[in-house]
Formats: sequence, structure tokens, C-alpha cells
Amino acid sequence: MTKGSSTQPSDSRILTINGGSSSIKFALYQIRQPLKRGLYGKIDRIGLGGTNLEFHDPATNQQDTHSLAATDHKTAANALIEWLQKQNGFEAVRAVGHRVVHGMQHTAPELITQELLDELHSISPYDPDHLPREIELIEAFRLRHPKLPQVACFDTAFHRLALLRDLFHWQRLGLATFGPYQGIEFGGVDDKEASLFPVAIPNPSGHPEPAMLYRPLFPGTRPEGTACDPASRKLDHGRESTWISYSPMALKGREPYRLDEFTYHHRLATPASPWERLKIGGGTPPILTRHGWLIVYHGVSEMVEPGKAGHQLCYSAGVMVLPKEHPRVIRYRCSEPVLTPVLPQERRETAANAVSPTGIDRRDDLGSPDRFDVYYGMADKRIGMARLDVPDFVPTGGVADPPDGKV
Repeated sequence: MTKGSSTQPSDSRILTINGGSSSIKFALYQIRQPLKRGLYGKIDRIGLGGTNLEFHDPATNQQDTHSLAATDHKTAANALIEWLQKQNGFEAVRAVGHRVVHGMQHTAPELITQELLDELHSISPYDPDHLPREIELIEAFRLRHPKLPQVACFDTAFHRLALLRDLFHWQRLGLATFGPYQGIEFGGVDDKEASLFPVAIPNPSGHPEPAMLYRPLFPGTRPEGTACDPASRKLDHGRESTWISYSPMALKGREPYRLDEFTYHHRLATPASPWERLKIGGGTPPILTRHGWLIVYHGVSEMVEPGKAGHQLCYSAGVMVLPKEHPRVIRYRCSEPVLTPVLPQERRETAANAVSPTGIDRRDDLGSPDRFDVYYGMADKRIGMARLDVPDFVPTGGVADPPDGKV
């Protein structure tokens, strides 16, 4: 048997780029099975003052932070390219992969062509916080390294619904669609954070219907944008809230019909406490407790880290309890977070200073119906588990909004 020669040098690398509204994250991966991450880092607070380039090289265990004078993404992108060109391993880069937040009908990775770039330009108004910056990154690499292939990896965020027959069989129902409400258009708004109540709940008219708990990300309401506001800022209640939307499910025989269409809406809550002043959003699916529906949600604030210029975003978790029969009101809401990033695995890595609750399990199997295991993301790198014990008594009177509309 004769061994064939490899078409890729053993040190060939892929550069990955993740452009946010005020940050650029990057990493070099050596092409092997599995991929091996090498140099990685980020530029943060672009356009906000105190812009830094932070990096870590596992091969040499070198890590450092440099200040940058980058007032926009184009300047930051060029500064990043110039810095990368001086680092070991960049000469072996064979392709660049970009995370692109919104691609409309594009969902699979695609080689970036002029035609695709023109299309991204045309749909950029649907996500003005991200797409224009991501396009600037692509064009900066194209200008500096025109022969280097670039690939768009789309993070198109629409809700798709399906019915689970058992653990192996699903019935797809299609994309979730949303009707307007009092001048607010929910259609076409970016939104990744949604969960369904496990049973039909009363809608605003009192009729039981399937319901979705979610937080649409309207332009200008991402934490990178609200961080620019002064210490006390006026909330936009319609566009900075968590919502419950209801699907007027009809029945055809015993089969659900149009379960994917949500036409009734109820605004549930806005940021109300300092730990969540920049944004609140989804978390674990609602789960019943002795006090009602328990929701572990996330909130975003700013924090100051020693040795780093400017403020950093901090993602923490809090709890709400909604009455079982009327979950449109808030029975209890914590004024302080129940879970904050304190472990090294939560403070560093891909998304620093972040705990992101996503799953919850009531431990009836242990004979402990008041014990809940909460599964959460640790800085977007690992999965953690935290134990939450529900007390016998929960105070009532949770607020939906801050008293003066400011936070």
C-alpha cells in the first residue's frame, strides 16, 4: 500500500473572525483532526473608548493586552490584520471564516463572493448593529489579502417549531411568525432567546393557548449599545422588554394547526435592577414550582476589571416567579443576581464574565421537588451546573419595570 501525499501542509491554519457590534474576536486553528486552537484573543470596546487588543498564545503561554486607537470597526480591523501579520503562524493561514449574524435565507457556510457581499449589503438594515461591521471586516481582509479564501458561517436567528412525538420522531411546524402589536413590528427582528411554556396558559383574554417567552433584539437595544448611555437611562419599554406571545391554536381533528403563528402579545418585564441595567433576556424554559412558574433569566451590566481600561460586560442570572394561573404578572423577581461569573472558567475564555442559564431539571427523581439543577454556559466555553433550592416562602410584589422608567 502506498501512502498518498497530503494536499495541506501540516502547519496550515484557519483564521476565525467573530465581529460584534463593539468587538472583534479571533482565533487561529491548526488544520488537523480535531482542530487545534492556537493564538486567540479579541478587540473590545470599539468606538466606546478604552479599546484594547487582548491575546493569549497557548503554545508559549504568552498573554497580554495592548491599547488601540480604534474609533470604528474599519480602523480596528486594519489594526488587527497588521498585528496578526507579525505573529507566528499567520503565514500558514489558508482561509478565513467569518461569523455572520444574519443571512436571511442563507444558513449553511458559503464561500464569500462579490455576489454574496452585495446581498449582505442589501439586507444589512435588518441587523444594523452587526451586519455592517461584519461586512467591513470581510472587505478589510479582502483588500489586504485578496487571494485568501473567506467563508461566511451564518448565524441566522429565526425560531423554528417542531412537535416531539417521542425521543426519536419529530414533526416540523415551520418558522415562528409574529403579528404586530400597538405599532411594534416583531417580524424580521433578530431573536435567539426563546422558550415555550410546557402547557397552554391563559392569554390576555383568559383563553388557554400555547405561549412563547422571548426577548426580541430590536436595533439599538443590545448591551454594547445601551452601555453607551449614561449611568441612569430612560428605558424603551416596547423594545427592551421580555415578552410572552400566544398562538391561537386551532385543531384539525387531533392535530395542531398553525402552532407556529403568534398573534397575541403581552409585555412582561424590562431591566429593573443595576445588575441587569443594560439588557435582560431569556434563560431556562419556564418550569412549575410550588409558587408558580420559575424562570431563570439573564441580565447584563458593566463591570470594571483591574488592569483593563474601560468597562467590561458582565452576564449574570436572576429569577422570576409567575403565578401558575395568570403568568402575565410577576409574583417575585430578585433584586440581586442568583448566579454571577466568579470562577476562572466563567471569567475568561470565549465570552468573558458570562454565565448563561439554558436548561433546568426538577429533581423529582431524588424525591426533592424543590431542588432544581440549572445548566448554564460558562463564558461560552464549558457547561456548568448550579443547584437552586426553592424556599418555603417567596415574597410577592415583583416589579415589571423600574418605578421611574429609568435604570
